[in-house]
Formats: sequence, structure tokens, C-alpha cells
Amino acid sequence: KVTLVEKAELGGTCLNVGCIPTKALVKSSEICHNVRNASLFGVQSDGISVNMKQVINRKDQVKGRLVSGIDFLMKKNEINVISGQASFLNESTVAITGQENYTIKANDIIIATGSKISKLPIPGLDLPFVLNSTSALSCTELPKSIAIIGGGVIGMEFAFIYKNFGVDVHVIEFMDRLLTMVDSDISKEIQAIAVENKIQIHTSSKVVKLQSSVDGKAVVTYEDKDGEHLLVSDKVLVAIGREPNMEGLAIENSGVVLNSKGRGIQVDASMRTNVKHIYAIGDVTNIIQLAHVASRQGIVAVDNILNKQCEMDYSAVPNVIFTAPEIASVGIGEDAAKAKG
Repeated sequence: KVTLVEKAELGGTCLNVGCIPTKALVKSSEICHNVRNASLFGVQSDGISVNMKQVINRKDQVKGRLVSGIDFLMKKNEINVISGQASFLNESTVAITGQENYTIKANDIIIATGSKISKLPIPGLDLPFVLNSTSALSCTELPKSIAIIGGGVIGMEFAFIYKNFGVDVHVIEFMDRLLTMVDSDISKEIQAIAVENKIQIHTSSKVVKLQSSVDGKAVVTYEDKDGEHLLVSDKVLVAIGREPNMEGLAIENSGVVLNSKGRGIQVDASMRTNVKHIYAIGDVTNIIQLAHVASRQGIVAVDNILNKQCEMDYSAVPNVIFTAPEIASVGIGEDAAKAKG
């Protein structure tokens, strides 16, 4: 017998506020870009405009269909779904708080609480013009300009989305290059393409504070090797990534330990924690934050619960970053391979 506890919507980050909705926006922005540049192919397309409300509505429809599909699968497979917050009482008992309160005792438990948006200690992050990767997905007004804090996967995907919609985009990245998780030559190439598309890139730059101008615009103060600078924009998008979500879980009551950095639940190759009947999968482990990795981890965890010995293998994980053009990879990159000899 299987019980699934979910305090928000079925589908987690990827389906609700991650890969699926952002790719819906990518598609709309690509069409906008292609229409704007149709004259290059001999097709005249004067006077186009973006109806952001319709763009967001389409995104919601795409997401809604998939959420409904998961709900159907839960019912078809007779999985008991409970809406509420789960908290450990001990290593085998979980309290669920919601419209109704429950206490469940289980032989085996899988923790799959995902991730939450990371935050920076920057003054002004609570100002009304500030967006994060979740709120940006529901923004029905297209700004004329936006400053994106963070040049990682989330930041760069949104940078190309907004630019393709015709927005003036600035990206402020603390590191000395964009997309530090990919090979340096690929990072340099995507930065060159971004600049060619008139996306303003500021690397080796630290955001100091956000302020509001008299007319309500965002004033971003950032520092680089040349000193302090001011950048004015309509909106600011904070896109510095995600971190394991254990809020309300009372993990300390379970006896489960975290990894050496204290960021994510420690698991072995079978996805088992230090408590032999408790497993953890997905972003909460902070191993690789990808939905298909989480899916495979789930299969491995269940196989081991059913006494089918199985271990994770991360040697050839596929990954795609939806910039324009996209960046695809499988396994380690050239830089990592050279480092390993």
C-alpha cells in the first residue's frame, strides 16, 4: 500500500515552476523572435505585439494538462494521495497537517520534498519590482527592461526568453563567466551569442543592493573590478538557483543525517539514508537537480525497498540548457575529463 503526501501541487518543481512552464515560455519567445526576423526570409511581418496574458495562459494550460495526467495515474494505480505538510515524529511515523490531520506509520519512507528558491542577503529583495523564477512565470506584464541576477541555467534561459520577447536584458553574474557548470569554451560561445543578441553581460560582478527610484523603477547597485555601478531597469529577476527543501519536515526527529555541507540529505548509491528504511530522492539530496535523475533515483529506491539490489550510476547523465541555441551534454565535459587525466 502506497501513500503520497503533497502540500502543493502534484508534479513538483519541474512540472509546476521549472522545466515545463519555462519551456512553454521558450516556445512562445522563439515564435516571437522568428516572426520579428521573418523579413530575413522574405516574409514581411510588420507591427507584431506580445500578449503576455495569453502567453501565460498557454503556459498554464500546458502545465494543467500534465498535472491532470499525474492525478489520473495516481487514481488508476490506487495510490492514496493526501494533501498536507508531512513531519517526522520518529523514524517510522509521520504526522500530516492539512484540512484533516493524520498520523501514518510506514515500513519504508521515501523523502522527495524537492527544492526551494535560494536567497541572497541583498538589501531590497522585498521591493515590488523583484521577481524570482516562480513569480516570473505568472507575470502577465512584459517589462521594457530587466536585470537578471545570476548567469546560471535559470538566469540564462530567462535572459533569452525575455530578449526574444523584445525586452532590454542585463545579466549580472558573480563568477568570471556564465554557466560555470559547462565547459569554458561553450560558456564563452554562449556569452558571445548573448552579446551578439544585445543581451548585456556583467561578469565578475557582485550585486550590493536594490533600491526604488522616484518613478518606481529598480536601481541595482553592483560592484566589479572598476568600482561601483548603477543599473536602472523595470524589473529585477533573482535567478541564483535552488536548494534542498526540508521546511517543516522535522528531519531531526527521523535520525536522518545531512551531507557533509549540510545542504541535502546524505544517501548511498541505493538512495538509502543512514536510517535503513528511509530513502531520499531528487533535489532534496542535492546531487544533480534534474527531473529525470530524480525519476531514476525513485526507481532505484523502490527496487531496493522490494529487495532488488540496484544502484545509481551518474556517469552518463543527459542535460539540456534552453538558451538560444540550446546546450546539450551527456556525462562529464572536456574540462572535467582533462582534470581527471
